[in-house]
Amino acid sequence: MNTYDSTILDALQGAAIIVDENGNITFTNKKWNNGNDSLMLTENTPPGENYFKHCRLAIEEGNDYALQLLFGTRKVLNGRKKSFNITIMLPASGEKKWYKVEVTPIDINSKNHVLLLFHDVSGNIKTVNYLRNSEALYRQNFKYSTAGIIFGKRSGEILDVNPAACKILGYSKPELIEGGRSMIVDEDDPAHKEVVRARNEKSVFRGEKEYKHKDGHYVPVQLTSVSFRSENGEEQIINTFQDIQHEKLNQHTLAEERRFTKTALNSIPGIFFVVDSKRKFVRWNRSLHTTLGYSDEEMMEKTVLDIFDPSEQDTILPFFDEAFKNGQMEYNGKIISKNSGIRDYQLYFNAFESSGRRYLVVTGIDKTELVESEKVRDQNLQLMTELFDNSPIATVMINPKNEAQKINRAFIDLFGYSEKELLGRNINTLITNKKLQKEADEISRLAFNGSSDQRKALRFTKNGHEVPSLLSTVPVRSNGDIIAVYGMYIDLSEQVKLENHLQKSLEEKDILLQEVHHRVKNNLAIIASLLQLQIINDSNELAKPKLQEAYSRIFSIAKIHENLYNSDNVAEISFPDYLNSIIETMPNVARSSEFDLNINVQDSPLILNVNQAVPLGLLINELVHLTPHTEDEYQKAELNYNCEGDNVTITISGLDKQAEDFSSESEETEFHQLLIETFLKQIDAKIDIVKNHKDKFVITFQKMNSVEGPNHNPITNRKSL
Repeated sequence: MNTYDSTILDALQGAAIIVDENGNITFTNKKWNNGNDSLMLTENTPPGENYFKHCRLAIEEGNDYALQLLFGTRKVLNGRKKSFNITIMLPASGEKKWYKVEVTPIDINSKNHVLLLFHDVSGNIKTVNYLRNSEALYRQNFKYSTAGIIFGKRSGEILDVNPAACKILGYSKPELIEGGRSMIVDEDDPAHKEVVRARNEKSVFRGEKEYKHKDGHYVPVQLTSVSFRSENGEEQIINTFQDIQHEKLNQHTLAEERRFTKTALNSIPGIFFVVDSKRKFVRWNRSLHTTLGYSDEEMMEKTVLDIFDPSEQDTILPFFDEAFKNGQMEYNGKIISKNSGIRDYQLYFNAFESSGRRYLVVTGIDKTELVESEKVRDQNLQLMTELFDNSPIATVMINPKNEAQKINRAFIDLFGYSEKELLGRNINTLITNKKLQKEADEISRLAFNGSSDQRKALRFTKNGHEVPSLLSTVPVRSNGDIIAVYGMYIDLSEQVKLENHLQKSLEEKDILLQEVHHRVKNNLAIIASLLQLQIINDSNELAKPKLQEAYSRIFSIAKIHENLYNSDNVAEISFPDYLNSIIETMPNVARSSEFDLNINVQDSPLILNVNQAVPLGLLINELVHLTPHTEDEYQKAELNYNCEGDNVTITISGLDKQAEDFSSESEETEFHQLLIETFLKQIDAKIDIVKNHKDKFVITFQKMNSVEGPNHNPITNRKSL
């Protein structure tokens, strides 16, 4: 570069360098050379001979200006931009300075070069920054203040308001200036008058006040109101205020949260308390207060150790220390209550920190009743275990797979297996055979479906001996589900032997009893035959009716023995069949074509025991023979019976003459009536005569459920054995 060109570079107002397209510095002026240190982009690397290298080193240190300057310079060299300028801050001199860098292209020896001209603009920047700071300060104090500011006069005129005031009150600036103080303040309000009084006395007021919002509600504010004189001597007012409605709301919310927390803590069914590291009570709920019976003052004076039973002092102290250390623990302890003595509690501990201090929150559930019930349950369980083990009834508990879970000694003794051989094994495969196993499995299935059962069953010992048993199954439930079944076996071997012996004895006695009935029937028949011969051969016509009555009574008794002899049931007989047999053999009456007694048999025959059937048959016999019957008289009688439960009603119609004689008290019927009354007492019955177009005998009584033999001993039907 020639002297002329150097002179031009030196004449430039700022430091200048010329850089070729590779970043090499080809020319510099005096100002550049004189201020080389202050023009460095980085303190650690000098510009050297290549400015692009210098920029890249600064870029690696995080200098964004160096990056922009490098990119801009390359764009000018590449012809993508005609020129480029940037204001950068150069820190290399120790004092930060601002330079405006102008990059323009130049052609040297037909090669692309750029001129970088550095103008020191630090002074201008300071001035601009000062103005900006002043403006920012103004904006901060008025326009951008979060506090509302209102300038006004004593008269109530508003001169200026800041945006914060407009936002708090809901009005625009023109609306507030036009409306004045009366739009946002009730000047008759005692609170406003107090603000004016205090400001007049002390030129300043600080406190809470309310402004009226545009929508009509009042906004609580923290107000500072100051009176001062302007340059022209006029008194003016500046009100600075903060909206504290959110603070009020937060205070209300905080109070509500405290009330909620207190209510929630008091709603906890168990006890709740918080202790500090010194084991002093910090907070507690009403339940703890009620449980312990202490006043708040007493609670504040006590430590948590004071509420535990003295017998636990040695264990609770290290436990608390461990809980503070580890955070979460459980403890079962005894707490002393002034009202109800010592109570068992299950306590849950949880440590936490607040404001750098360590606390322990404790919740507890009263388990006194549960502990007592567990004691009773354990006692009952022990009792049940002893009853199970020592029961004389062989008992096994099985699961749904029919596997033995528990066996008592009687079961082992009965079937001959050891406990080891039985536990976990299918019981049905051990004590039944293949023929009976299907039935045994069905009994188990029904039991696990909820059906208790009791039946006779044949089982086998380990040695194969038969054990006739009475098997009872009892389902075991837990929470509604059947989890096991008890099988109880009563050995019926001796009972079977006894039953066989009794059956044999009964069969022998039954044969003897039938023989007795046969002999009695034959003897009565002989007596009846003798009477019949007497009637035929006796020439005394007056005696014949009496003999016929005796014959009829004897024959009625004989028919009972005949029915019992021919029946398998020695205690009960079919009354209609018995009555028919009596009617068919009644002398003169049954054989007379002028007398007909029809017995209407229902679907279910009337079954009576011997104690009632004999007197009832004799009773009907006496009613029929109450009046002597002649062949020239036709009588058609009908007998109906009705049985509802044990109540029996027998109705006999068509015996009009007998009914008439029954109602009279003649000497001829006196003996008949005596017998009738006797038979009625024997069956505990009553007889009535219903008079209509035909008279009816109505006999009512209750069936007897047992048969009494001699000496009033009950006789049991052999079929029920």
